[in-house]
Amino acid sequence: WHDGEEAEFVGDGVAELAVDGSALHNPVPLLRGVRATSQYRARLREKLYVFNAGHAVTAYLGWLRGHATVAEAIGDPFVRPIVVGGLLEARRALLSAYPTLARGTVDERTDVHAPVVTALRRYADAELADPVTRVARDPLRKLRAGDRLLGPVQLIRQVGGAVPAHFTLGIAAGLLYGRGPREDAAGDTQARELRGMLSTEGVMAVLGTVCGLDADDPVAEAVAERYRGFVFTADGVSFPPARPTGGDGAATVQPVNLRAVAG
Repeated sequence: WHDGEEAEFVGDGVAELAVDGSALHNPVPLLRGVRATSQYRARLREKLYVFNAGHAVTAYLGWLRGHATVAEAIGDPFVRPIVVGGLLEARRALLSAYPTLARGTVDERTDVHAPVVTALRRYADAELADPVTRVARDPLRKLRAGDRLLGPVQLIRQVGGAVPAHFTLGIAAGLLYGRGPREDAAGDTQARELRGMLSTEGVMAVLGTVCGLDADDPVAEAVAERYRGFVFTADGVSFPPARPTGGDGAATVQPVNLRAVAG
């Protein structure tokens, strides 16, 4: 944006850039923070399934809660535990699928929290003033199979985890993006298209066509239940309670000790 006559650009303090070491024909450039990795694909998944996933869940839940920025949303005591729980589930699944993602020291190998704490710190950076509408935009793309919301859910299931209640709540919130009295998402073409699909086809059909989920998939059933459980009132949005673990393997959203994770 512009401050007076000068253009001003604000970014967060990411100090590292991973590059695909196998694709380099010459030595790694001597640039500060640039690091070659032989696990580039796994690192991309890590970014998508942890940082981007939590970013999206924060934005969709935050938008429904009436927040303008990501920093405001992650400070919401209703939103934060859901985001933290989902990030921890995703991180554990990634380490199960890609054990070599853990870095050199023993502490780093055993600390599932480190990337989660980094993500939370970046979300909470108020100086960025990052609008939730920027992070939430294009929901059809972000809700497709393998992307930032369904991708970690699929990986969690692949490594033997239960249906992750934190993520199913975030996916349901993504389906609801653009609904309600707020007008700041009015220009989002995909949000309008998604609302139309939900209105004419219903949530289970949309979970099939957009998310690639079969109707009898426990993930689809859990998302649909969360979606139908949102309550819109004059005071805002009430999140649906997650059901206890049952025969379909759906897990309950449990409180998260935020001091233990972020302190």
